[in-house]
Amino acid sequence: MAPDPISEFVFNDHALFEMARRGLSEAIVGAVLNEPEQRFEVRPGRHVLQSRLQLGHPPRQFLV
Repeated sequence: MAPDPISEFVFNDHALFEMARRGLSEAIVGAVLNEPEQRFEVRPGRHVLQSRLQLGHPPRQFLV
């Protein structure tokens, strides 16, 4: 069973800074939030969503 997606989200300034630092676009992060492979709670109210994606040329698999 796939984890529940997060379909409504807003990126704050810190998130945008960290995404830029890591070379991740809003589209890539949005794709993970919409269709996560895994979701777990690291502490009450804080969840981690992640997926494996094929990125780059030639494509390589990354955990996002």
